[in-house]
Amino acid sequence: MERVPSSFEAARKRRQALADALSHLEDALSSPSLAETWRQEVAEALTEVRWAFDDHVQEVEGPNGLLIDIIEDAPRLSVTVELLERDHVDIARTIDDLIGSLTSTHPEAIRAWALGLMRELVLHRQRGSDLVYAAYATDIGGQSGS
Repeated sequence: MERVPSSFEAARKRRQALADALSHLEDALSSPSLAETWRQEVAEALTEVRWAFDDHVQEVEGPNGLLIDIIEDAPRLSVTVELLERDHVDIARTIDDLIGSLTSTHPEAIRAWALGLMRELVLHRQRGSDLVYAAYATDIGGQSGS
């Protein structure tokens, strides 16, 4: 195994926080949409996802972040890093658009949109894991039980 940078552990913690937020979103989405509190619960869960995602982005893109370390340690992966950074912009926009549409959108459309967001976040996390593995031949973890 190659040297793992100090930014690795901080990224792992942010990864777990995002996984937890996604779990809360899934719980909110799967509750009855006819309940008076459904939209509020979904809004709160989406806000938690947004905060966890913002923390993730700040951690990995920051001046001492994992993505900078990866580019320094494995410059061959710079294109993959750029793709992940683009994901950050696209995913943040999707979260914001979804939060902004909660009051005016039918519950089934909200569910479909949010499930698409969750899919994108899971794929983003997988691409991040692949990137870390390619750079350091180790798994970043961040799943329950890791």
